[in-house]
This record gives sequence, structure tokens and C-alpha cells, in this order.
Amino acid sequence: MIRLLCASVILLPCTVTDIRSRTIPVLFVAIVSFIGGITELLFAFSGLLEILSGLIPGALLFLLSFHKKAGIGMGDGFLIMGTGVFCGFGRTVSLLLFGCLFAGITGGALAVFRKSSLKLSLPFAPFLMAGWILEMVSEVINHAVS
Repeated sequence: MIRLLCASVILLPCTVTDIRSRTIPVLFVAIVSFIGGITELLFAFSGLLEILSGLIPGALLFLLSFHKKAGIGMGDGFLIMGTGVFCGFGRTVSLLLFGCLFAGITGGALAVFRKSSLKLSLPFAPFLMAGWILEMVSEVINHAVS
């Protein structure tokens, strides 16, 4: 559970920044992720393989952002890599899927009800945060049931 709270330290400020300025503070993400990764290894919360596998989804998006000019940007890929340090591969993929689902629902609703263009640009970090909240609630429920 502590690992999940640590990922919140990255997501919350990045969500606020993304809403206000449509940027991700990459240096902040890098510093928190580096400190978190070292802490994970030193206190044996997770192994090197789990940390590295958690970086894969974000790294793929980061590389994809070089190819496409629109869509998820480099900062979003970097943010997903940062959360992957704490979450591991499975939870990071889940977070990414929830974020895409929430962004798709919101974008579709805006396109229909506001007659917006399909090229509507939305900050992605708030949708990741919504997915993260869903992950946290799920974790709390799982602990309460078991």
C-alpha cells in the first residue's frame, strides 16, 4: 500500500500542472522516480526486474510520442514510466488502460454534446489520476474483503 501512495506523490502534482499548463514537470518525475527506485531496491519492496518491467509501458509511449505529433506526449510517457517504478508492469498497464478509457469517454462526450472537433486536445494526467483513484479504491476493497 505504501508503494501505491508513493505513486500518488508523482500523479497529483503532475495532474495539477497538466490541467493548468498542459505540461508534465519531467524533472520532478525523474527525481521522485529515481529516489523511489533506489528506496524500492534498498528496502526490498520490489526487485530490479519488477521496477524495470514497470518502466516498459511508459517507455513505449515515450518512444511513440516521437513518431506522432498529436496524442499522448513525451511528458505523459515519462509520467507513466515514473508511476511504473512503484507499480510494476501489471498495475501500470491497468492504470494506462483506465486513463485511456476515461479520456475516450470524456472526449466522446465532449464531441457529441459540445459539437467539438474530433481533434480535441485534453490533458492526459487527470485521466491517469482518475484511473489511479479507481486502483486505490480497488486495493482498499481487496484488503477489507480479505
